[in-house]
Amino acid sequence: ATAAQRWGDAAEFLAEALARMNDFMSGDVRSRWWLPVLWALAADVRIFAEQADRERVAYKLPGAQRAETLSGCELALKRAFT
Repeated sequence: ATAAQRWGDAAEFLAEALARMNDFMSGDVRSRWWLPVLWALAADVRIFAEQADRERVAYKLPGAQRAETLSGCELALKRAFT
């Protein structure tokens, strides 16, 4: 697997973890201890997705002209901040 694929796989895995945590914790209205954890996870998703896209550009892989990985993680990222 290329570096872009490994970074992309990690970003997708983190995006799934972010979505599941958001779903699980959104019902906890008594406390908000989990919000900093959610935001840190969202930051990691963005960092990994951006790196995957940078690797795509560096190796001239398909999808290199657009932020393919980042746009794939977009829904999970948006849900974390709404």
